[in-house]
Amino acid sequence: MIGKYMAALDYIVIAVLLVSAALSLVRGFTKEVLSITGWIVSGYAAIFLGPSLKPLLASYISIDWAITGGAMLIVFLVSLITFSIGGRFVAASIKGTGLSALDRTLGVGFGLLRGFFIICMAYFGISSVIPENDHPAFITEAKLRPVLQTGTKAFVAVVPLDRLPLSVANIGETIGGPELEALREGGEEALRDAAREELENLVQEVQDSTDDTGYKQLERDQMQRLIRNTEGVK
Repeated sequence: MIGKYMAALDYIVIAVLLVSAALSLVRGFTKEVLSITGWIVSGYAAIFLGPSLKPLLASYISIDWAITGGAMLIVFLVSLITFSIGGRFVAASIKGTGLSALDRTLGVGFGLLRGFFIICMAYFGISSVIPENDHPAFITEAKLRPVLQTGTKAFVAVVPLDRLPLSVANIGETIGGPELEALREGGEEALRDAAREELENLVQEVQDSTDDTGYKQLERDQMQRLIRNTEGVK
């Protein structure tokens, strides 16, 4: 640990919060709200509208992940630029009303919230690729880690993870609880299909690896019955 009571992650969190608050103080509440709104709306637009551009890009790109990423990036940038242009006009009109001091004061509070959101997104990204048991010491020993886990739960609850090109298996090990069940409700059928496919592959591998004196017909019938029971859960 760094110091007697705080770990490295604690210092990182505090630094990000202070920098974000300072930037919001300079830019003002209105401009910051419009900016973050643009990023959020652009993100959702990329997730939901990006796939509609994939057939167009498929004519020029043959790599699947590049097609998906390129389509989402195009939609994201177009939406973000549009919001940025509109935000400049709105912020300029607010500045001319004489409310600049109040606007900057509110900006500090918004900056703290924005900084916390950024940190939770970073923690979400780490948890999506690294199981909790494998997290480095500067994360596991952090005093603010429970706060980040709570923020990550809220983030998972509002983001359509089933539409993102990533696996959320490791996130379950980190946040757990009913939030994960809510996350999986929309993809429950797909999860069952995947489990059934794994069972079928396992049975096939066993049958291929055994000779005539290996498994008896009764044992094979029991395996097949297990697969049918899995299908019946649907």
